[in-house]
Amino acid sequence: MNGYQKIIVIVLDILLLAEVCISIFLGNQDPNNFDGVIFIESFFGMSIPTFLLAKYLIRRFETPEIQQS
Repeated sequence: MNGYQKIIVIVLDILLLAEVCISIFLGNQDPNNFDGVIFIESFFGMSIPTFLLAKYLIRRFETPEIQQS
């Protein structure tokens, strides 16, 4: 794993923490009607594109393997 990929993983971790916080905030807007659906919809709605983008970027910045014969 090269330096660019490590930076992508660090940014991914920070984004996922922020997404969890935002999802908890949105889920607690109406505490009397909290059933978890708002949390689940908002969290997965934000985290799936984040994972897909991170996967694409990690593969994009992959260094080619050197073949030894």
